Amino acid sequence: MTIKPQPFKSHARITRATKPAVRPAPEVCAYPVRRFTVDEYHRMIDAGILGEDDRVELINGWIIATVPKNPPHEVTMRRTELQLREVIPEGWWLDIRKQITTSVSEPEPDFTVVVGNPDRYANRHPGYGDIALVVEVADTSVIFDQTTKRDLYAQTRLPIYWIVNIADRQVEVYADPGGPARKRRYRSTTIFVPGQQVPVVIDGRTVGQVPVSSLLPA
Repeated sequence: MTIKPQPFKSHARITRATKPAVRPAPEVCAYPVRRFTVDEYHRMIDAGILGEDDRVELINGWIIATVPKNPPHEVTMRRTELQLREVIPEGWWLDIRKQITTSVSEPEPDFTVVVGNPDRYANRHPGYGDIALVVEVADTSVIFDQTTKRDLYAQTRLPIYWIVNIADRQVEVYADPGGPARKRRYRSTTIFVPGQQVPVVIDGRTVGQVPVSSLLPA
């Protein structure tokens, strides 16, 4: 079920997270397969088995290909970068398509707002405790971002997750991760539509507002 824009008056309405529709499971290999640990994934990169030209992510132990980016996605990326750079406060910086590390995954979000400066991550990728906001720009990947990525980020206790949803022309803001570790989910969802502004919350403080229409392609 696609999340539809919600009516608002003066402020966005916070709602309980709605479980999006899930695609049927694709066919997989009939023979035994195995997951990889984050350490094994790093060793494959260090050994040159995986290189910069391999567009892959480690998601829940599986090495999966990232979705090719189309022009609407790239335009939205540029728009989002410009808006976020305007409001991110001193002491934080914006990573673009860089890995973050969790216990079983190493995804590559479109944007991550992380604390400190680049030298802080000279020997590791950002992880829990370093990240205030993670953003995915979604077009053809919207179901994956609304399900697998959303649950992964919640389980990692990343405080706020945005989906800039090109297809439905809205920004979905997921917040307040809670529950047991393996069942942890975002407990609130806010839908922002053109004509509204998305608050940018960093470390529990609203540092600015971003108009939805400034993020989406015209």
